[in-house]
Amino acid sequence: MKHEKRIQFKPHLTIAKIGQTRFWTGIFLGVCYAFIFYAFVFCILEIINLTRVGMFFDISHQSSSAIAFEHTLLLGISISMGNHMMIRYWFMQPTFHLKKTRKQIALRITNYALFIEYLCWYMLVEFLLQILSNPILVGSNTYEQYGYFLYLIPMYLFLGAWIKVSLYFKVWKWKLYAFLISLFCVISLSFINVSNLRYSKITYEKIFEKELSYLKNEISNAKENYGITYKTETIALLKCLDHPDLQQLLLNTKQKFETRKKIALKDIVLQKILIHNFKSAKFDGYGIQYYPDPIDVYRQLKQVSPNSKEAKELLDILYEYHRFFIIAGEDNDDKKLSIKDSRRNYLLQNALSGYTRYDSPYSRIITQINDIKHVLINSKIYDHSFVDYLSSASTTPLVPYSSDIYQYQKEFPEFKHLLE
Repeated sequence: MKHEKRIQFKPHLTIAKIGQTRFWTGIFLGVCYAFIFYAFVFCILEIINLTRVGMFFDISHQSSSAIAFEHTLLLGISISMGNHMMIRYWFMQPTFHLKKTRKQIALRITNYALFIEYLCWYMLVEFLLQILSNPILVGSNTYEQYGYFLYLIPMYLFLGAWIKVSLYFKVWKWKLYAFLISLFCVISLSFINVSNLRYSKITYEKIFEKELSYLKNEISNAKENYGITYKTETIALLKCLDHPDLQQLLLNTKQKFETRKKIALKDIVLQKILIHNFKSAKFDGYGIQYYPDPIDVYRQLKQVSPNSKEAKELLDILYEYHRFFIIAGEDNDDKKLSIKDSRRNYLLQNALSGYTRYDSPYSRIITQINDIKHVLINSKIYDHSFVDYLSSASTTPLVPYSSDIYQYQKEFPEFKHLLE
């Protein structure tokens, strides 16, 4: 018995083969699925950012271009996932509309779309787990390293489902129309300004309300009273907690005090802000001192007029060192300074918990500021609230000065008088 081979051409995919009701229902479910996927990922990222801020971590550092890139990429992946859902629903029960010889085709298409969908969810969960331990995966770094190559992911997801369908049907027009509609949706929705950092920024501002308010007031006072303006990038760094450029700013400002040359008023005010808001909280623990020694600040004080603007700001810096002294537990007059209710002091207390160790940079700071307080309390040339506070009868007795004054008296004769 002879068997004749028949060549069977691929039929065109039509709405009639899918079914009118199933066709529109599939589109509706695809749109809903895309929205749910986008909302799920968006909310998870926002919760992660919010949780990290609540744990005293910094807000994710993202440029405007990185935020737009992340938004567009998520839109593309969501629409591609919606496309898979649409196709999977179309071919979920198609045997009534297809010929008997193609009954198994629908099962193959559905299973492939379902496999890609599950694979995408698995990769998403793994990516979110990695973000919890390494938040640098989201933000400007990912955008700068990979750029627009990541757009290949939604392209693959979109074409993967249609290529499987094209093995059994002629669908090149369907692919073209679906691609153009999807591209139009991505471009149109990308103009909507959304960011998963909205609530984390609000929470950050509430947690560090005192520090941000102090920064705002100091920047405003510097501009009004001294004519000093700071770059927008510098102000943004002063609002951060663990930005790498903030660490470099701390070191650069400290080095200016160590040169023994007279420094500008702009750098003095900047140093006062850095110390008051304790911007080294996230960098401590590596054996590096991020603030100048109080004796270096006192050296700058001796180079300016007692009634100058520089002297006022330098005495403010010494006062901030005095706050370190209080938080370390060496003075019980902390209520008068009203610092107990600040979140910044939680970080500061952790840093000063081991200040008595010989390798702690704060041990030298606290020792030096105590010695300088002995000199200031006997000084009659400075008209400053800190000096008045030290001289008042209500102030607790000072801790005895250290043996370091024997070294200081070589440069500053006023320390010699403490030994007489």
